[in-house]
Amino acid sequence: LIVAIVLIVYGLLGFLAAPPIIRAQIQKHASAALGRQVIVGHVRFDPYTLRLQLDRLQVAGPAGQPPFVGVDQAVINASWTSLFRLAPVLDVLEIHQPQIRIARSASGQFDFSDILQRLAAKPSGSKSPFRYSVSNITVRDGTISFADAVTHSTHQITHLDLGIPFLANLPRDTDVFVKPLLAMNVDGSPLHIAGQTRPFASNRESAIDFHFQRLDLPRYLAYAPVALPFGIPKGFLSGDLTLHFIQTTATPEVRLSGALQFDNLALDSAQQQPILALQHGSLALTDVEPLLSRYVFGAIQLDGAQLWYTQTGTGHSNFDSLMAPAQPAAKGAKPVPATDLRIASLALKDSTFRYADADKHTLELGKLHGSIAGLSLTAAPAARLDLAGELDGGNIAAKGTLDLAASKMAAALTLQQAGLAPLQGVAGMPLDDHVASSLRRAMSGSTGARPSTCS
Repeated sequence: LIVAIVLIVYGLLGFLAAPPIIRAQIQKHASAALGRQVIVGHVRFDPYTLRLQLDRLQVAGPAGQPPFVGVDQAVINASWTSLFRLAPVLDVLEIHQPQIRIARSASGQFDFSDILQRLAAKPSGSKSPFRYSVSNITVRDGTISFADAVTHSTHQITHLDLGIPFLANLPRDTDVFVKPLLAMNVDGSPLHIAGQTRPFASNRESAIDFHFQRLDLPRYLAYAPVALPFGIPKGFLSGDLTLHFIQTTATPEVRLSGALQFDNLALDSAQQQPILALQHGSLALTDVEPLLSRYVFGAIQLDGAQLWYTQTGTGHSNFDSLMAPAQPAAKGAKPVPATDLRIASLALKDSTFRYADADKHTLELGKLHGSIAGLSLTAAPAARLDLAGELDGGNIAAKGTLDLAASKMAAALTLQQAGLAPLQGVAGMPLDDHVASSLRRAMSGSTGARPSTCS
């Protein structure tokens, strides 16, 4: 009898008292987080199944503008395991008839840039990775309107349907029934990409394929909602990729595999200093799992690559744009797992490396060719290095091992008929002391036809 009374009281509170409280809390906290007024028209909540339904959800636009986001209905089926895991576990997430209005001003600013800046400026209370599990994600009959004052054009995406089996970094055994899907009309042209599911596979794998040819990177990156820390003044990207959703008994996996190709690519620093120029490059993605910071690549081929490393008098370099500043770990926070980066092989052909230090010492290695096999940022056998090129009218070659995890290189350096003047600035290069001292010993030797070897 007591249990029955408790369940009845719990149900009455959940059905009657919880909806207005949930509505008020969503409006209050979401408005504070986004800096825009958030309105929820109506809330329904089932305390027994943890099904939450939000009707007429709206995020205000900039002052005097139409709403930025409007959602006819959002349905969330939470799992009771959220309480035990102390992390959100959602079995279903459905968004019906979302309407998004985006505008870019003549100065290049998006009308939602203030939201991104506000979220980016919010201090993080913990360096531990955020844990979550969201399954059966669907978006139905969505609309996106984009007004671009830079190009004086408007674009319309209608009838947007999206299906994602799951996004998770928590172990979860959920019945996944949504198949990968991306369907929409872009300015009146239909696009439909459907994934395949292997229903009899033990891991319930689903996969969706993407194919694109010579995408103009500067054109599309111009629509990035936030300023990038680097510039790509030119370059084309082609690829054949497969996005895998694998529901294992352990942590569910979202994995990307396939191949990418770059043509006529240029990469500059935020100060418009050159970093990389590439005639042609190919990249094989073996196992890329961004949710787990795992990046395993197969063969990488770089043809006609030019790499610049330029130091400044303040101890910085043109590479600073590519590296995020380190953030101090919060007290008591769990350490963030190290990035797992592995490259099976890196091959160079007809490439160039240019180095300049703050004192204007320069070093140029031309016609570089060769390979590095087995690169890894985590503890692993050292990579095998075999490179050769030209230095100041002569030849230079290096053969040995490179251990990125230990920041150590052990290689035999061979110089033949090479002028040693460019090596005078080697003391300023960011090399291991052993390598630098080996180069200095080579500098003190003969520059005749007989090669000198340093190890």
